[in-house]
Order: sequence, then C-alpha cells, then structure tokens
Amino acid sequence: MTHALGFLALTNRYVIKGVLVSEAPLHVGGAAPDRDSDAPFLRDSTGPYIPGSSLRGVLRSSLERILQSLGGGRGCVLFVQGSRTRCLTDEANLKKFKEAHKGSDAEEAEAVRREVLNGGVCDVCSLFGSPLVASKLRLDDCRLQTPERFTIRDGVGIDRDTESARDKLKFNFQALESGAQFSFFMQVENAGPTDFALLAILLGELTGPGIDVGGKKSRGFGRVKLKSDYDVMYFDDIRKFLADGLQAGTKAFQQKIQAELTQYLKEQPHAAAIG
Repeated sequence: MTHALGFLALTNRYVIKGVLVSEAPLHVGGAAPDRDSDAPFLRDSTGPYIPGSSLRGVLRSSLERILQSLGGGRGCVLFVQGSRTRCLTDEANLKKFKEAHKGSDAEEAEAVRREVLNGGVCDVCSLFGSPLVASKLRLDDCRLQTPERFTIRDGVGIDRDTESARDKLKFNFQALESGAQFSFFMQVENAGPTDFALLAILLGELTGPGIDVGGKKSRGFGRVKLKSDYDVMYFDDIRKFLADGLQAGTKAFQQKIQAELTQYLKEQPHAAAIG
C-alpha cells in the first residue's frame, strides 16, 4: 500500500494492550500533601495511576540513548542542540534551514513542512513527535488493576557540604509496594518500517530489563516491566478495517517488528547537513 505523507490518510493502526507489573516500590508524585503524607501517590477520582506522559517520556529518553549509541545520525536528543546534524527539531538546524530557504513566512513554513515530511526529522521525532510533527504514538494512563498496598516511607534532606542529614528536613512520602499491576495501552498509527524497528526496541526494553518511572529512583524505586503475553490488534487495509474492524495479530506483529529491527541494524545511515 502506498503511504500518504504525514497524517493526510490513515494507512494502518496497531493497538497493544497488556499488563505493566512493578518489580520495585513506586512513588509517582504530583499530588498535594494530605493528612497522611507529605507526598501522596498520584491519583484521581478513579484511583492511583502512572501518567501516560511519564511513561512516554521515559521510553523516548531510553530510545534516544540507544540510538545515540548506534550512531549514524538515527535520532536526536530532544532540546539538545547538535545531537543530530539533520533533524529540524534542533533549533540550530531549523534556523539554518530557514536561512537557506529564505522567503515570506508562508514560504518558509511550507519549505519546513515539505522537509519534515521528506525525512527532515530524525527517527525518534518521527515516531514520538516534536514541536514540528505530530506523534504517531499514543500511550494511555496506566491504571492500577490490583488492590492498593501503600506504605509511608521516611526521608531526610541531605546537606551537600557535610553529606549528612540536615536538621528539620525530615519528610515522608507514599509508596506503592512492589507487585502492583497496571493497565497498559499503546497505539501507533501510520507506522513505517523504521517505526516498527523502534517499536521492537521499545517493547524489548519493556518486557526485558524494564524501565524506571516515577521518583526516588536512587533508592531503587520505579522499575516496571510489561508482561510478555501482551495482545496486539491491528489493521493495514482500511477497507477491511471498515468492514470487519481490527484483527488479532500478536505473533505476526512480533515477527514483523523483529524483522524490521534486523534490517534497521544492518543499515548504515549518514546524517546529511541541513541546507
């Protein structure tokens, strides 16, 4: 199937549902102090949760580091100038590109749009999005699925000069004990070969070593892993989708992303300069 540029057409959709399990205590802050704790676990009217934005940020950061290690200008580091010579998300690259295509505001905007749609952003920004391009990836908030098992942990402020506890800086925070299970929902639209390769890396991190979310990571908090028996529903034929809806395809999806990752690792991309 021919893929339309950007989001002018919906060419495919992959929905991944599973269970995220905490292998260490968790503290996801952001709630105002209450009578029980100086820093309660984040919750809303339906209960405790891990924000999808937090999970998304950790996954993006992990992918950025991996692609920087692979080299070849595959991905930039968001808001870090010079981490990739081509990606227009880098403000220095964007400025240089606009200078090379100087014209009216409308003409410059159109030149940027065309460049973005034709490889002007790196692999990470193409999947996760940036100020210049919409994201293909959606992550819902992860809702607690098991009974709440919270404890109150104590902490103290450390004097950086003496490396000892400072007087009157004792505090406590609410921690969710390990073994908690959360819902996991990821959706990807208009994915291409490179996106599938990056999904293989992300799901490998989630189901393998896991990732760290929330606060208190230096205390060993935050490690979560995705159960390997996740389910995938998808379509890659819009007519079939409109007639029959999404179809199950976990095994086929896993084979596809692994094949695309193998090919991706064989490639030796060269980062072209903007101009």
